[in-house]
Amino acid sequence: MTIRPTVRIAERKLVVKERTVLTNVSDNVVATSSAEAGQVEGVFFGAVFDQDSNRHVVSLGTLRGVRFLACFRFKLWWMAQKEENKIVYTVFLPLIEGPFKSCLQGNDGDELELCLESGDSDTLRSTFTHSVYISSGTDLFGTIHDAIKAVKLHLGSFRLRNEKKLPGIVDYFGWCTWDAFYQEVTQEGVEVGLESLKAGGTPPKFVIIDNDGVKVDAQCILETLGASHGGKVELTKQYHQALDASVARNFPDNGCIACMSHNLESLY
Repeated sequence: MTIRPTVRIAERKLVVKERTVLTNVSDNVVATSSAEAGQVEGVFFGAVFDQDSNRHVVSLGTLRGVRFLACFRFKLWWMAQKEENKIVYTVFLPLIEGPFKSCLQGNDGDELELCLESGDSDTLRSTFTHSVYISSGTDLFGTIHDAIKAVKLHLGSFRLRNEKKLPGIVDYFGWCTWDAFYQEVTQEGVEVGLESLKAGGTPPKFVIIDNDGVKVDAQCILETLGASHGGKVELTKQYHQALDASVARNFPDNGCIACMSHNLESLY
């Protein structure tokens, strides 16, 4: 008896649970089993090119007749998917491979393209095997969780959210000034806000003064600075090593907020 993989390439088609998701998969796209990452229902995609370069683009196939959602951010108060019964969900997770970052993009031919780039003209490569992780399942959020877990086991560079230590401040009620003042925050306004909360019987134990520029924010700008530094992935790695050391030294209880606008490299 032959057991077919849940996700596989067959006759230049990406087949997921016997359903075709992509057609006309490029010949230089390669697939690697994710069994090593403890996930037998997923597969890693990569590609082999004729020559080294700091940027490659390859078509993963044509995407037609399939409902899809591209998630830039997942925040419950901004965007959340609605789960439907009897639907097979397929997750595409672009990864980092060595000094290269992967991203997914489309074109006017309805193709789903894989873009691989280092951000440094001296950081070159031609062979990739684990640049995108693809898995599927019938439970939406379970499928996403399992995909992230498989990537964690493969990369070995990050922990899942439930494995991380929560800072002590989460046990207290606090106030962030952003929704009250946005970028017009002033000392007088903060004092009035604190008095109002106190008068209402809910005095905050801590205050975040937020004018859209005083937290560890907008780290995606690192993507533009990788030239001559080994590329965007290497620069992000150095930045986070320094940031982690600073947080450990100055915020021993992990009481630091790493805010939105992260680049992909920051997640992995």
